[in-house]
Order: sequence, then structure tokens, then C-alpha cells
Amino acid sequence: MRAMMVLTMVMCVGSFAAAAGREGPGAVPEPEVVWPQEWTAFGSYVMGRMGIEGEPRATDLLPGEALKAIPEELVIGDRRFEGQTVRLEEGRLDLSRCMRLDSARGGGIGYLMAPVIAAADTAIQIGAGANWWMQWWVDGRPVYSTLGKCGNGIRPITGRDHVFDVTLSKGPHVLAVAVIGRNNEAFELAVASPQELRANPLSFEDAMAAGKRRHARYHWSAPLDFAGARSSFRQAFRAAATDEERAEALLAAAENDLQDIETVSAANAPAIRAPLAAAEALEGARSEQKARAALGIGETWLLENDCGQAREALARARALSDEPGWASVVQLVAARSYLQEKNNAAARKELTELTARTDLSHALRFSARLYLEALDVAPRIRPDHPRLFFNADTWPGVKARLQADAQTFQRLQEEARALPEEFEVRDWGARQYVGGRSHPDLMGAALVYRVTGDAALLGKIRKMLRATADHYVARADINASVSSRVCCLTALDWVWNDLAPAERQGLTHDLLRHAYGRHAQDMLVDSRQADRDGYYYMPTMHWYVGLATLDPGMDPVDYLRALTVLGRGYDNHVVSSFAQRIELMKDRGRVTRADYAFKDLPTPCWTFLHCWRSAVGSIPDEWTFASGVAPSCVLRDTLGFARVERRGGLTGCFRHFGYGHCWNPKDGWTGGSLLYDNLGEFIYFFSRTEPQEAAIAAYLRKEMEAGGCVGEGHYLILPYVMDLTGAPPPVLPQGLPVARHYPTNGLVLMSSGFDTKASTYALYSCGGGAPSSNLTPGAEDFDAGHFTIFKRGYLAIDSGTRAQWADPRPEGAGNYAFQSVAHNTVLIAMP
Repeated sequence: MRAMMVLTMVMCVGSFAAAAGREGPGAVPEPEVVWPQEWTAFGSYVMGRMGIEGEPRATDLLPGEALKAIPEELVIGDRRFEGQTVRLEEGRLDLSRCMRLDSARGGGIGYLMAPVIAAADTAIQIGAGANWWMQWWVDGRPVYSTLGKCGNGIRPITGRDHVFDVTLSKGPHVLAVAVIGRNNEAFELAVASPQELRANPLSFEDAMAAGKRRHARYHWSAPLDFAGARSSFRQAFRAAATDEERAEALLAAAENDLQDIETVSAANAPAIRAPLAAAEALEGARSEQKARAALGIGETWLLENDCGQAREALARARALSDEPGWASVVQLVAARSYLQEKNNAAARKELTELTARTDLSHALRFSARLYLEALDVAPRIRPDHPRLFFNADTWPGVKARLQADAQTFQRLQEEARALPEEFEVRDWGARQYVGGRSHPDLMGAALVYRVTGDAALLGKIRKMLRATADHYVARADINASVSSRVCCLTALDWVWNDLAPAERQGLTHDLLRHAYGRHAQDMLVDSRQADRDGYYYMPTMHWYVGLATLDPGMDPVDYLRALTVLGRGYDNHVVSSFAQRIELMKDRGRVTRADYAFKDLPTPCWTFLHCWRSAVGSIPDEWTFASGVAPSCVLRDTLGFARVERRGGLTGCFRHFGYGHCWNPKDGWTGGSLLYDNLGEFIYFFSRTEPQEAAIAAYLRKEMEAGGCVGEGHYLILPYVMDLTGAPPPVLPQGLPVARHYPTNGLVLMSSGFDTKASTYALYSCGGGAPSSNLTPGAEDFDAGHFTIFKRGYLAIDSGTRAQWADPRPEGAGNYAFQSVAHNTVLIAMP
């Protein structure tokens, strides 16, 4: 048996080396090619879906037919570009010297073409890197692409970031490469020729460093390049000269694979375990390397849901190393094994012991905390569906309010009938506009289905869910809003009971792959990226993924993943967001600039509270000001409500003082539909605990209605889950002071009354606020001495107030807004 195990490990290392050899630059014969030194460049052409929130697709590129020969000019989109001769300098080309990216409209695409001659039939390797995407062709045939997922994956770019094989027949050929740059970033291409790759193979150290670089991000929301890292670690194994180096390469590759949610599964657990066992068996490996190998072996057994064998490996891992902190690392994995078995008592014991330690790393402490929070919340979640926004008890009231809004319900039905029969892979959680018509997102379609029970519509929703889950797993969007994820997950929850068990399991599995994979990558890069308030961006999805998918009968590995994202989602909201805002709201001021505080920023709080109430139960009183909205502060800071001309139509807007890092339009008016909803949300949730603030909210909503500044919240379901029948009368409390000092915000707000048409309003600041520019106004400007006077218009204003987002925006206005002169001088308007 021992001989068989050793033989298996030897075969594993041999196959690992063979794979490394296939990918290594020394694996091909000396290339018989004349490599081009000069290239012809065309472009750049502005592309859509660019910038930080989108990525190009293969359909955005020219067809290969257009790239078979080098033309004098190239038609890209609706423009013609004459060719420019460029030369790579030390293997790099700064495309910005010959092409300009349009920073105002996104990114741009440029094409480079060059002849290459093969003296005989041959196979070559090409190395390249680009800022930020690239696609290569030979004679119009696609040969390599970085479109989708990661782009280049790492930066700064090098000519060895991506090494790929190309087969050439004897004779001349045409190389073509498209480079797609993002706005406000470098626009570059780096190339390593076949000769260079062969003459200068990567050393062990260089290959390991290259792999580790791929575990970094160019943007906090971007996915990691696990495939690229795997290739680099295999190259490192090939270059290793000692058992210690071989063990390190084996461990790095296996640990990389364990983190790669795209490929890791029970089916490939044995393939990951084999190199780990080989590393542990290497005589020259260090004891801490053997311990890491045993820990990884334990993780592979967890993938196969063999928790007993996992803990045997963990016990070995703990005994193999006495490095400081190592026992805690092993203990966390042991706690996860108990969670996966649903042995909550054993898991809680391990986690409680961990959190009592004073020497834990941030990552371990955060992980232990989120699992303990998941253990507290999970048993309180009602077991039936629906449970997001409404449940079986509250659904009749929601349904009645929706049907009473006959105009909206009729529109939703018409949109649902207009949905296509088939659905491409895309994010159907977000609202779609096809052929000039608005089509409902998944939330809208599922809401119509719950009322009508239309079987044909259910069939479309099932296809939309599948296409959306496939899109999420592909990680094709970056820095996306959470709203599409919330809409997708609520739709799944609302139709849960009408899906076949296998279909539910498949959707659940893929949605958890998406969310848990993102969590694992956040923790791998920097655990502080996971331990924070996600605002309204994609990381906020974890709570809703856990809440929608958690089910006692689900696959054990998926159950552990659901617990993980549930705990993270709870922690991100209640610990990172709520606690921070509640502390800052002790004086009932505002937690950030008025446009964010009064409009967008509260949305994640309301969404969480709605789903908490429907899935878990009553709202704790201490969460009253978790949204960052105090109606009394809104009363003092708003300077009128009206319908204002915006983009060719009238829009309900409100004015405010515009102090701090606000988005100030030239006339001071900003859209107010979300403020109207936020005040209603406050009444709905907190009229019992804060009756005076709720009465002020009702008064403000009445004023907004009179001014035509009304609207619904971020999600179409919100007006129907809010029952405001018990709202207080819209009357200001007697004896309300006309001035307030907000020490946390560093502001005094005062007025001669609360009639915006007749009263005089003033704001006074004497510097700064709490030291967090994301949460409190003025914190960027600690020296700010300033006052504003308003009566039916701005009479005296901070000279920096209108500088930042004036229309048109003055040159350098963004910098001016942060300078001392912008906040210690006053502009007085006197016609």
C-alpha cells in the first residue's frame, strides 16, 4: 500500500512537471521565424461598455476577415484610420503616442498588424501583456484573447504576462492584435518574441513572483487571474532545483486551485490533493511546508464532504508546525468542518476559542466573527419561501396594494407579455431596453407571476434566472451595482416553490459560486476588502445570496458557502455599516454629503431592513438611525422643492446648502424621488421608536408633494411592502428650535422659520468634522471657515460650493474645491 501511494505521488509530480513543460518557454523547438520589429497601427476608436463598469466583448472587434492582410487604411466602426508605422522599444509600445483614448466617452481600441515569415512548418510561443485587453489573430484566425473576466490580470504589464502557442506553416503570415484601453489609464502593449522567450526562460523566483502578482487586483472589484497564476506556478515547478522549491511550487499551485471557485469541486478534489501529498512527502521540504500540504489535503476532503478524513489531515497539519499563529489557522478550518456537518455546538466552541485569542490576524478574526454571526442568524430565518421583502403572512397585503395600483400593474403585465421566448446570457436582474421598449427585470416579471400564476411567464422567468446565473458566474462585469443581484435573488425566492428541486439546486449552486468565489478572492487579496461597508456595490449581495439560498437540505459544501456569505452579509451591514452610522448619528445630523445622505446612501439599509423583517423578524430599536437619515436634519438642510427642467422634461427636485463634497448642479437643484421614498421608509420602520422624527418626515413628504417632488424607491416592490396607514400627521412638533449645532458634522444650521418660500436659512461651519471623508461633510477640509445665506436663492455661498460640478464644469474645478481658498472666502451675489 505504501509503495502504491509513493508511485501515485511520483506519477502526480511527473504529470505536473509535464504540464509545466508544455506551458514553459523551453518546450518548443527553436522557432524558425523572422520576427517583426515594425508594426502598422490603426486607431483608436471609441468603444461602448467601457470604463470601470463594463468590458468589451468579442463582437465588438473587427472580424478576422478584415485582418488577413495589412491595408493602407482600416475601417473601424464608422471611421477610417490610416496606418501609422510604429516600432516596439525594448519590447514595449506606448500606444498613447500614436492613438488617443477618449476619457470622456470611455476607452478605445487600436489595431496593430505586422508580417511574420516562417522558414518551415513550426510551432512558436508568443508572450504579451496589454493595458487592458487584447486579442491576437494569425491570418485572421483568432489565437489568443484576454477579453472577459480579468483582462491582463496584472500590472504593470510585461511581455510575459500571457504566453501562448501559435502554429505556422512555411511562408508569410500576418499577425494582428487589438489592444483595448480603459479611460484615464495607460494604453500599452508589451511583447516578448519567441526568440526572447527561449533565450531567457523564467527562473524559479521569477515564475513564483509572476504567479503571486496574479493574486492582486487592478481594481477592488475585479476577479483574480487564477488560470494565469496556475500557469506561472507550474513554470516555477519546472525551474525548481531543490525539494524546498519544488514543494513551494506544488503548494502554491494547489492553494491557488483551492481558491479558484471556477474550477474547484468535489470532482477535482483528488487532482488537487495529489500534488499536496507529493509536497508533504518530499524529504527536503520544510516542516511548515509539510503542514501547509496537510492543511490543503484537509480542505480537499471537505470538498468531498468527508469531514472525518479532513480532521485527520488537520490534526497532522497542526502537529507538523509550531509557527506562531499556525494552530489558529488550522482551528478555523476545523470549525468550518463542523459547520459543514451542521454540528453547530462543536463549531461554536472552536470559533469562540478563536475569538478569545489576542494574537489573531485580521483575516482570522473576521472569519471567526462572521461564522459566529451566521450561527446566530441562520436558525432565526423562516424556513419557507418567499422570505425576501415579503413572506406568506404579508403577501396578501402586498398583493392587494399592487393590484390597487392598477396603472402600474397593467404596465408590468404588458412588459411581461413583451418578454422574448429565449434569453441570451446577460444580467436579466437589471432592467432591459430592447427595440426602444422597456422590459421588466426579474423582480418585475416574478411579481407579475405571483399575482397571475401565468405558467408561460414562469417558463420565461426560469430561462432568465438561468441566463443571469451563467452571466454572474462568468464574472463579466466589474464594480456593478448590487441592485441586479437583489432583483435576481428575490425572483428566485418568489418562484422558489414552483421550481423543480434539481433546477433550484443548480441555480443555488451557481449563485453561491458567484458570491462565495468573490468572498474568497476578497479574503485572499486583503481581508479588509471583505470587512467593510459595501454601500450599494456588488459586495452588498452576500446577505441576499445567503438569505435566498440557505436551506437545511442543500448540498453540504453549498450549505457552508451559504453560511459564509450570510455571515459576511450580516457583518458588512450591521457591524461595518450600521454601527458606524449610528455612532455618527448620535446628534441626528447626516453621515455624508447631503446628496448621498438624503438620496442613494440609505437604500442598502432599507433593503436590508425589509428583508430582515420578512425573513427574520422584528427590527431592533438600536437600528433606528442606521440609514444615516434624520428627518429633522433634512428639514433644516433642504431649501425648497419644485419641478425643474432636466434633460428635456420636468423632474421633481430639492435644494440644499451644498456644503462639503457635494455634487452641486449650477442652480442647486437635485433630483428628489429617492428622498421622498427615504422619508417614507423612516416612517414605516421607525414611527414607533421616533414619533417626532416620523412626524417631521410626514411634514416634509407633504411639502414635497406640493412641490411635485415625489417618487418611488430603488426597487419597484418598495411601495407595496410599505404600509403607511399608521403614519403620524404631517405637522411639525411644537417648539422646534430654529437652530441646531451638529458637533459630529462640525456645522450649525439655522433659519428664521421652516417655510422655504419666506424664511431665511443659514449654514455656518468652523472647520471639518469627524475624520472620515466618506461619511461626514467637510472632513476633507479641516480648515473650512464658511457661511451660507439663502432666501429664495443663494445670497452668500462658499466660493468652492458651486465649483466642483458646475455646468459646464470649469477647468480645474475639482482641485479648487479642496483648496483652502475655496472654503475661507465667501461669494456674495448682489445684482
